[in-house]
Amino acid sequence: MAQAQLAVAWRDGGTLLLPFGGHPISYPPRAGEGWSGSAASWQRDWKISHPRPADGAAWWGLLPLPLRALAAPALLGAAVTAMADLEAAQSGREAYRRGKARERCTQQQTQPAPARPQQLVLPLPAEPAPSPTSHPRRAPGSPARPQDPGSCRPGA
Repeated sequence: MAQAQLAVAWRDGGTLLLPFGGHPISYPPRAGEGWSGSAASWQRDWKISHPRPADGAAWWGLLPLPLRALAAPALLGAAVTAMADLEAAQSGREAYRRGKARERCTQQQTQPAPARPQQLVLPLPAEPAPSPTSHPRRAPGSPARPQDPGSCRPGA
């Protein structure tokens, strides 16, 4: 057990239970990573501490190993290997999540900015021209020929 660098372990029948601690972490953003929106939750993860759970562990885990694996001379490092595998998985999660954050950042940079809504200018319907056969009735006291309100010339 000492050669396997174990600080503490429990035996349950033919299984050795190796403890490790779980610690919440948050990946610090690096240049070129986008952790906003739906990717924000991926920034939060966990890491392990061993050969014993370190102070401040939010939770503990027990890694089961068969005792026969520890009894074989060639497999004496099985506990160390198992914890190294957990750490490799942890590193793999971080690499995967950072890769996704870089992809998100690249997508955000290549997508055009949302277009601002443009005000549509709609033409107003033209006033119908009076037909030559229709003559509007004049109000009593109105001039025989109406003046153009936009004209500056009298009688125009």
